[in-house]
Amino acid sequence: MDRVILDSNIILKHLFGKQDASAVWQTAIVHYNPTIHSEVLYVLLLNETGERPYSLKKKPGLVRGAARHIAPLMKIFDRMIFIPTDVETNKLAEKFVEKYGLLPGDATILATAVRAKLDYVITDDSDILRLKKVKNCKVVGLHAYLEQKV
Repeated sequence: MDRVILDSNIILKHLFGKQDASAVWQTAIVHYNPTIHSEVLYVLLLNETGERPYSLKKKPGLVRGAARHIAPLMKIFDRMIFIPTDVETNKLAEKFVEKYGLLPGDATILATAVRAKLDYVITDDSDILRLKKVKNCKVVGLHAYLEQKV
């Protein structure tokens, strides 16, 4: 079974019903890191409240209420394995920022996958997809990954 990390964009599209990633859990052991968890939680909070980031920051009561509503969606992470980031992962992410021109979140997701020796990063992010492979970790879109497995 493949060991993969699902980027937050794949998880969010799955939760919003824009694409079905269910088959990934049937073909792979799915992982996530703190960056992915934070990005998903943040977008769900913004979506639930309809607020802009700066105004939401000033409304903790609204955040608490929204958090209760999105809690069932966050259970998707119960089906995944958590990989913490450490100092070495952060250093590798910094190298990926410099070498590939990735933004820090993308670089941290890629560095997590490389350090954990995962088989795939599954993403819809064109900045990461352009790399195709880093070390032994392949970078693919959801549809490309699923086509290989069917």
